[in-house]
Amino acid sequence: MQISKSFSNVVTNLSWFIFNYNKLAELIACSYRLGQFIQQSEQVSYQFKQLNQAENGNERLSLENLIIKKPDGKILLKLPDLHINKGESVVLSGASDIGKSTLFKIISGLYPYYDGVVKVPKFKKLFLSQNAYFPMGGLAHAVSYPEPLFEKDLTVIKQLLFDVGFSSEDIDKYLLNDNLNTLSGGEKQRLVVARILMHKPDWIFMDETTNALDKVAEKQLLKLLQTNLPTSSFIIISHSDISNYFNKCYQLNLS
Repeated sequence: MQISKSFSNVVTNLSWFIFNYNKLAELIACSYRLGQFIQQSEQVSYQFKQLNQAENGNERLSLENLIIKKPDGKILLKLPDLHINKGESVVLSGASDIGKSTLFKIISGLYPYYDGVVKVPKFKKLFLSQNAYFPMGGLAHAVSYPEPLFEKDLTVIKQLLFDVGFSSEDIDKYLLNDNLNTLSGGEKQRLVVARILMHKPDWIFMDETTNALDKVAEKQLLKLLQTNLPTSSFIIISHSDISNYFNKCYQLNLS
């Protein structure tokens, strides 16, 4: 009787593989795909390390003989040599889809398809797009991102929100409430300006970050940034007429 029971247990346990064969096959296939993904990610990481990009201790951003390409190798944009010193404000303009945003991706090390040399200053940098990312949480979380929110910072954040145009009522109402989806495009871009003022980066790259604001508000906020961050460098992609606020203006044209 005991032998029969033991045999039955063995049969039951071995049958598990039969009944779960399909799931095991799926697990093996999934593991193989993940292995391939990790291997390709390592290869991409290695390729990125081979980019002609170097951080330097100089207070200068240099782009030399830069040719931006599409992934298929076709030339997208040729740039003249650019040298931007710390503290300078520069606006880049040009037609849509010629590679302006891609230039920022190259500078940040996220786009490998180019020829030339990019020398990036080794200082605190902040890259912001026209649709900046906002984490879960209220206005305070959006301003403190990518750093965690600390209670000791709330007083400073409330003042920054007021400085960029939020009413005291809205600040109190939405400071910690997760309701950012109700904000307009212009209000979200005001939040981005508050984030810049909060983190005080040395180099700020803004890709159409103020395009949802009216001209008066846009110029007011740019002036606020430059007044509060006089030693920071601003490189801004914009179609607006804001050249009066910049040391240099570059018109980028198709090759």
